[in-house]
Amino acid sequence: MKDNNNIEHTHEHDENYVHNHGDEYSDKGCSCCDGGLLEELGHDGHDHHHSNNIVKKMVIGWIFLALAISLEVFAVGNDLILGSVTIEHPLSNFIFLIIVTFVGLDIIINGIKALLKGNIQIEFLMTIATVGAFVLGNGLEGAFLVLLFSLAEYIEDFALDRSKKFLSQLINLNPDLTTVKRDGKEIELKVADLKLGDVVIVKPGDKIPIDGVIIYGSTSVNQASITGESLAVSKGEGSEVYGSTINEEGYIEIKVTKTFKNTIFSKIIELIKESEDKKAKVDVFINRFAKYYTPSIVLITILISLIPPLLFNQPFAMGI
Repeated sequence: MKDNNNIEHTHEHDENYVHNHGDEYSDKGCSCCDGGLLEELGHDGHDHHHSNNIVKKMVIGWIFLALAISLEVFAVGNDLILGSVTIEHPLSNFIFLIIVTFVGLDIIINGIKALLKGNIQIEFLMTIATVGAFVLGNGLEGAFLVLLFSLAEYIEDFALDRSKKFLSQLINLNPDLTTVKRDGKEIELKVADLKLGDVVIVKPGDKIPIDGVIIYGSTSVNQASITGESLAVSKGEGSEVYGSTINEEGYIEIKVTKTFKNTIFSKIIELIKESEDKKAKVDVFINRFAKYYTPSIVLITILISLIPPLLFNQPFAMGI
């Protein structure tokens, strides 16, 4: 007979990995969320609608690019080599301008917004490069630059989204609630609240919530979440079992030998988090480097454009 008064809160994981907490339990948290990992990853994940729009824009952009190149090659007879020719057909440059506006408008807007706030970011550098390509009469380079930059941004976002989704799936392998025998009663508690020596009840088909030793019953356990091996392993009294694994057959009672934060499954999560943190540190270094690199490139570009005509009476076009 379960004592429902001891149930802390309902906690469900749907296919989109969204946590659903009852209002009455909103101030109590849960074993997954209390660790802070899902907050770091973002519960809602990546905006797939936004990603799909980016993909559609890029596909349309590449199609228009192919159309403009075909126009230059077949209608004008232009031997296109990036950086060495001028676009001759006026319609081609118009198509390239459409590509930049359609695909790269967000890049340009973000670059200008950052500039107005006193930050010169890579988006502004891309904007200058794109405008410069059109000024020099080669819209092909400008359009190509925007498409490649958009593609790189999408790949980076896609990889980050996959990483977050994988970690969310991994975390959701472990149950949040479990049934415990205390004072002759069966009560339901959060896994994070289990203490050493507690006796946990695991029924057939349920996930084992925590590391421990079987003190009653026998079963077969699927340990794929820990070992990667999908074949079930026979377990009996005295056998060790691990949190996040699946009890496939029999009724068992487990004596808790490790707290939630010290289970093998939690250690795996921590190792993955540390790996992600190291990547984040690299990203921080790159961002710091770009903070100085980008303005330096912009300044050098301006000087190269202005010094020849101002000091040596050279044509302004030569400086550009």
